[in-house]
Amino acid sequence: MKSRRFIIVSTLIALAVVGAWIAWLSVIAVPVAKIAAVKNVADSDQQVRITSEVLGQAGDMFGGLNTLFAGLAFAFVALAAFLQRKTLDSQDQQLKAAHAQQKLAEFEPLFFQLLGVFRDLAADARLAYRGASDVPLSEPSVRTWLEDIGMTAVDGSGMTPGETRSLLADEFARDMYQPNEHVLGPMLRTLYHVFRLIADSGLPEKQQIRYANIARGLLSADLLLLLMLNCLSRPGAGFKPYVEYFGLLKHIRIGSDHNLDERLAEFFAPSARMDYKGRLEAWQGTPPQLPE
Repeated sequence: MKSRRFIIVSTLIALAVVGAWIAWLSVIAVPVAKIAAVKNVADSDQQVRITSEVLGQAGDMFGGLNTLFAGLAFAFVALAAFLQRKTLDSQDQQLKAAHAQQKLAEFEPLFFQLLGVFRDLAADARLAYRGASDVPLSEPSVRTWLEDIGMTAVDGSGMTPGETRSLLADEFARDMYQPNEHVLGPMLRTLYHVFRLIADSGLPEKQQIRYANIARGLLSADLLLLLMLNCLSRPGAGFKPYVEYFGLLKHIRIGSDHNLDERLAEFFAPSARMDYKGRLEAWQGTPPQLPE
């Protein structure tokens, strides 16, 4: 469509140039040549002849028109280059849009499939802890177990933050993760790959945040407590940067016994509890690089 329009415009411009040249020849050049010829004839009654020499002398008076037409030709070339550049830019934008659409089409099915797998694993999870077994992850007693593990370390007096984190990691690994690795391992690794998939998708940042918020909506306050303890342990340490990058702790329980959730959240960067705008401000507009 644009190529046809360019051909039509170019043709009209060329016709206009030819028409201007013919108009100059018939309206200006010939009459002026006649006037010049009359002046060169001694006797005004003598017949006036328009010779090539006379026309040449008259044409010299309008040599500036050559410059005009040369300028017009250059302008037409520049116009053609401009229109071609616009066409190439438009094609480039269309290719980028098609590429982005292709990325989204490849990303979405896998994203929702992983979310479905995680949801099923969480629903089917049965845990064991200190003699109890086959307890659904959604049972209130599971949170009580996690609070016992957390408070054992957090209440330790005279310990540095590093020592407290190390004790948390040991308590969680020994009493919760290792006895339930066959359940917690696949579930937490699947959740990790959900957010890793988002980060590696190549989608625009705002789209990544949108999908991360969808996934975050599946995490209850009790699951967030489990996630925090897991991230502070050795098996889950690689998940921690994604928790901080996507603000996964925004909806932790506030005002729990001994403020355990809030105290555990202090082991994470402040961005872990912020919305997208707050995280951008904390990062001063430049998000951190996630691990490869």
